[in-house]
Amino acid sequence: MTQPPRIAALLLAASLLLAGCRCGAPRLPASEFGYKVAQDHCNYYSPENVGCLAVGFGVGATLAHTDVDQELRDSYQQHARSASSDDLARAAKVFGEGEYLIAAAGAAWALGAVCDETAVGAATGDWGERSFRALLVGSPPLLLAQSATGGSRPAESSADSDWVPFHDDNGVSGHSFIGAVPFITAAQMSESPWLTTTLYAASAAPAWSRINDDMHYTSQAVLGWWMAYLACRSVDGTERQQCWYEPEPIVTADGTLGVGWTFER
Repeated sequence: MTQPPRIAALLLAASLLLAGCRCGAPRLPASEFGYKVAQDHCNYYSPENVGCLAVGFGVGATLAHTDVDQELRDSYQQHARSASSDDLARAAKVFGEGEYLIAAAGAAWALGAVCDETAVGAATGDWGERSFRALLVGSPPLLLAQSATGGSRPAESSADSDWVPFHDDNGVSGHSFIGAVPFITAAQMSESPWLTTTLYAASAAPAWSRINDDMHYTSQAVLGWWMAYLACRSVDGTERQQCWYEPEPIVTADGTLGVGWTFER
């Protein structure tokens, strides 16, 4: 996911503008996609979430500006990488390809719209919509972070994993971010503790594949996963805050016919 810093900054500015315009607006029906996206941004840029981002980048900076990143990379490449791990990494990397996730999320969303009367169809559509929204809210800050940190891939630059702002654009792994979104989204929708744990574990596979393939340092892969988690958590927060209003015919005590609204949270 290589993007010019200028484009990343513009995308981030657009996201902040959207959030600023809508955070203070009156609550709209939860079915409106625009409202949900705006609320996702409000959640993402909330003090709590920004604090979590800061903690993640603090850890990433510590790994990047010490010998830890390089030592982890050397140790893994010399002692853990194998033909078998390469085969697994090749399969895991596919989940980090943006065009595949966008296509899958779009197809699932469309299927849910057609089959929303079935439990499977509704869940599939919900997963598609939520995954797409996680990409919308998380991609702009990801693109900016990739360039703002300025980190390079292993053996790509003399700067290594050090953060040199706008020196390069690999400070955060895009594959790790994209590959984690579908699994984290599914994990947050699951009601089974065992399935949730399995899905969270699977969400780390694309990040691991980048370390295995020597395409990213550990700090870069971890940051990609962390930004995906916070984006998905923002979307999940919107879903948990939703209120549904539906019209319902009512008859008053004197026989007058009217319309009322049912409220469900």
